[in-house]
Amino acid sequence: MRKYGYYSRKISVFFFSFILGLLIMSCNHKNDGIDILLPIENQGRYIQNLSTNQSVYLPGETLYLSVDLSNPTLEIKTLKMVVKLKQLSEIFTEFTNDFTLELGLLTKTYEFQLPNYDYQGYSLEIYIYQNDTLIDYAMTGVDVSSTWNVFPRYAALSHYDYTDLEDVDTVLRTFKDFHINGLMYYDVIDSHDQPLAGDTLHPDESWNTINRSLATKTVLDYYIELGHTYQMQSFVYNLLFGGYESYVTRGIKPEWGLYIDPLHTTQDFHPLPSSWETSKLYLFNPGDVNWQNYYIQVMSNFLNVYDFDGIQADSLGSRGIRYDYAGNIVFLDKLHSNLLNRLKLELETQIIFNPVDGYGLDEILSQNFNDIIYVEIWEGNYNSLQNTLFNIYDSTEGHIGTVLAAYMNYGNEFGFFNEASVIYTNSVIIASGGSHLELVDTGMLSKEYYPGTMLQMTDKLQEKLHNIYSFQVAYENYLRGPGLVRSNNLTTILNYDLSNTAEQGKIWSFSRIKEDNSEVIHFINLLNTTSIDWVDSKRIKMAPVPQTNLNVKHYYSLQPTEIIVASPDRYEGISLNVPYTLGSDAFGNYVEFVLPSLEYYTMVIIR
Repeated sequence: MRKYGYYSRKISVFFFSFILGLLIMSCNHKNDGIDILLPIENQGRYIQNLSTNQSVYLPGETLYLSVDLSNPTLEIKTLKMVVKLKQLSEIFTEFTNDFTLELGLLTKTYEFQLPNYDYQGYSLEIYIYQNDTLIDYAMTGVDVSSTWNVFPRYAALSHYDYTDLEDVDTVLRTFKDFHINGLMYYDVIDSHDQPLAGDTLHPDESWNTINRSLATKTVLDYYIELGHTYQMQSFVYNLLFGGYESYVTRGIKPEWGLYIDPLHTTQDFHPLPSSWETSKLYLFNPGDVNWQNYYIQVMSNFLNVYDFDGIQADSLGSRGIRYDYAGNIVFLDKLHSNLLNRLKLELETQIIFNPVDGYGLDEILSQNFNDIIYVEIWEGNYNSLQNTLFNIYDSTEGHIGTVLAAYMNYGNEFGFFNEASVIYTNSVIIASGGSHLELVDTGMLSKEYYPGTMLQMTDKLQEKLHNIYSFQVAYENYLRGPGLVRSNNLTTILNYDLSNTAEQGKIWSFSRIKEDNSEVIHFINLLNTTSIDWVDSKRIKMAPVPQTNLNVKHYYSLQPTEIIVASPDRYEGISLNVPYTLGSDAFGNYVEFVLPSLEYYTMVIIR
């Protein structure tokens, strides 16, 4: 059983699984030639856990690697471990270590210096040999970036009442192994209109959050400190324009409010359970300078006490026609930016804003306060997910990354997530250049209220998600970041129907060109899906039927020198080179190759 942090990772038995054969070469070279596929029995039976000491690294920083091994046999084994740090076929670090595996468990630790290149993703691959026969392997991703916001991987926290700080360790170790580099602290504040419990000179040691849950200063401080050790950025969550029912006692005036009528008879509010500290969150006009001044001051007080890196500001989407106190119609989607810009400049902090379901997105895309682009998505299908991500990329050009909060299997309180729907949605998001906010504490989000009861992940789904996150890191430069341009080059697969949009019963294929030296083709298997809806509220989505040995013809812009194939569904995301032939016809120059497999998602990089 391979374990990643809190989650136990159970490796299924595959008697005829395959993996790359290893070619031993010197450092910083290309892995020339075709990789040889060799049979592996029971992949994962020796390597129980592969972990690094941080979520992300600075260029040239030292990486500390830990490999937990077990001996499933009754005999002592003499083995060889090969460690490779790769970027596609280029090997930057490679070393071997002969060792004896006694009965029971063994942990091997190594350290090495990372390349001195910024904003680069690598695959860290471990191979175990016995008498020159490959018997096990594992892969994880390594992100080398001086800031988190080009390749963000965001997760949420919602519990702050632990009595044992080891519980905090467990949560953040789990996130580290998922390569999480940004943390949203959901509902950690005392109240929306007075975030700091106590004052800046005498902050309270504990307080109740809005749902009357306990939060302690000790836990919050430790979360932030430990997160920084792992290179995780910390963002405090707060609504941009909300106040408790008792807001007037804090010096907030009704004249700053948002109203549903032009005579300011009824102030707009967001309803909450009656058992909470407030049953209504009254809403204020984010364009009102008095509200802005108040909000900036109370957030400043909070940030002066706690070492957060920034603010995760929330909205509530479209409210319909609303008015300010004087009876003027308020266009909320046009009023966020001024306050957000002031927060960034006056508090000298990072800002993330949630234009719920895209309401106000166009406004913020034209601004420079965004640390990342973050959007909470509701409903839609795979095409709408991709369109959102592609439209954002057209604006940002990949200089800052995009995270989508998309709650899987929404509307279900109990049971397990549907594995197929989760994997499909993640495949679409990462192939389209985004990242998915889905992890919370030691679980996964199935609703917008993060401390609530969520659906559960199966062990198999946890394993698959680890592979997806490592894949996203290892190939981040070809999935997102600057320099990607959409391509209309034609791709065909013999005896299969392809589409450049998501369609039931077809293989979805689309491509992008990377800085005029690589072309990236994405294949998503929708052959036997009955719906392209991403939420799957009924939890009925079926896993795809895996396809093998697909004959691909692609009309290229750049003449290939190598074809590299990788999938989070195979070999833990390890890439392999495949042979190819070149040709031309009336449609232009093309390359032909065999795609070894397509389960959910496979990526091809033509270089």
